[in-house]
Amino acid sequence: LIMSTAYAIILVAGIAVNQNDSAIFYVMLLISMLLMALRSDQCMSQCVMPFAMFTMLIVLNDFLVTLSLLARPYPPASKIFSVDCPRPRGVELTNDTIVYLSGQVAKGCAGNYTLPKNTPVTIEENFCNQKGYVIANVLQILATVLDVVAAAVSWRMLKTALGAAQLADGGQPMIPPGGIAGMGPGGGGMGPGG
Repeated sequence: LIMSTAYAIILVAGIAVNQNDSAIFYVMLLISMLLMALRSDQCMSQCVMPFAMFTMLIVLNDFLVTLSLLARPYPPASKIFSVDCPRPRGVELTNDTIVYLSGQVAKGCAGNYTLPKNTPVTIEENFCNQKGYVIANVLQILATVLDVVAAAVSWRMLKTALGAAQLADGGQPMIPPGGIAGMGPGGGGMGPGG
């Protein structure tokens, strides 16, 4: 229940800051975790495999998202927890644009100018001051750490469940004596004349 609560918090907080790229993974993981926790007598054995698959998928997904977060050129990894990362960006005007001068205009100067289209200009871009940028980055890193913990737990659960299933069969291996291809010639396998 602790991990499902943590995933629910990450899901709700991610939706609040419009960071819902992995929302469907979190919902599916929450469903399997809650079914295992609340209906363990009926679901524990059937839900371990989906839980393990969902955790492995979400680890892969969140690892790649976190890697792309850290590897992108702008904003750089050193600014993922910053609310200010301005940079100049060159653009070209697509239409004639009227520019108004702010403050007091000196005598003899016009209050506005028209810049013709295709004029190269420099604007300031500040991606870090978007709403929820820092919170989304913190959530992404926390989700990746939680995913690794959930994957380790799911692997142990799957290993235990497979071990219990093998013991229920009297310790017999799951592969037939002759291997997957059968028992071989003359032993009842699917060889010539079998």
